[in-house]
Amino acid sequence: MLRKLRLGLTLLARALRRALLRSLLPLLEPGIRLGRRVDVGGRAELRVTCGGTITIEDGVSIERDVLIHAEGGAVVIGRDGFVGRGSQIVALESVIIGADALIAAGVVIRDGDHRFDDPSRPIREQGHDVRPIRIGADVWLGAHAVITAGSTIGDGSVIGANAVVRGEIPPLAVAAGIPARVIRQRGRR
Repeated sequence: MLRKLRLGLTLLARALRRALLRSLLPLLEPGIRLGRRVDVGGRAELRVTCGGTITIEDGVSIERDVLIHAEGGAVVIGRDGFVGRGSQIVALESVIIGADALIAAGVVIRDGDHRFDDPSRPIREQGHDVRPIRIGADVWLGAHAVITAGSTIGDGSVIGANAVVRGEIPPLAVAAGIPARVIRQRGRR
């Protein structure tokens, strides 16, 4: 009986938090749009600065301690996606993530890389090289993967844990390593 009561209260609290997020967030942060059934975990941070936008479509689940920051750019997370605990998604230009994408814990996705060519100036003063990131539908990014500026990951691909993606991964590929390389295609052995 106590277990059922606790479960009922947990579900009620989750529903109330969703309703508050959907109704209050657009008023407080006009650059953020949340779809229906979006679940945002505790201490997750959705931040919009410099005119950026965040669009999270229906049915997306974002775990705790996630940072999604649109720093002048646009972040779009497609329907029924999942973003694991402690992940970071930062857009200076554009990060587009397709429907049904699974992003495991600790993944870093950033469309800007620091410039560092001039040793006479501090790195922080040299700006960024910014290139959009596109992650297709039904993609699984393994724990602690890093997706760098200008990367494209095709629909249905799997990226191994701790991989660093630089460039293009074709659809239905399984890629791993630093830098990530295709090790096989899904559906073939």
